[in-house]
Amino acid sequence: MYPTRPWLNYLWNDEVVASADQFGNGFAWTQSGTKRRDLESGTRNVYVFDADSKELYSATRNHGDLPFDSFRATIGLGYHRIISSYKGLEIAFVVLVPTSGKRILYRIEARNVSKKRKDVTLFFVNEPCPALSWHDAYGEAHPNGKSIVYSH
Repeated sequence: MYPTRPWLNYLWNDEVVASADQFGNGFAWTQSGTKRRDLESGTRNVYVFDADSKELYSATRNHGDLPFDSFRATIGLGYHRIISSYKGLEIAFVVLVPTSGKRILYRIEARNVSKKRKDVTLFFVNEPCPALSWHDAYGEAHPNGKSIVYSH
């Protein structure tokens, strides 16, 4: 889970660059003329709240050094995937930079790999800073009910 030295993967297209460390955290930016514009401030964490045990933990960062059953990061062209397993719950978190556009996409999936019923809530924490000029950007729920869109 903790390599002997930190490493970063870079995901990019012609308009955006995103970095991701072994925990999925990283910065993202784009160019506007000659100026670099930040899109994210570095934090991407998936938290799990287990209603039965009342335990709250980060499935991607593991701040508490919990004895995870497994934790691995895989990379491919344009994506970085983290899969962790703890107490019979497997969490998959993917950071994806599509082939075009100034956007970064995320996918979070939870899978119960135990024989016990699970009552869990997932939380995603991110620090977007999507203002590409002096105008502020505003987030709102997407009509699909599963996304937040930051318009500029």
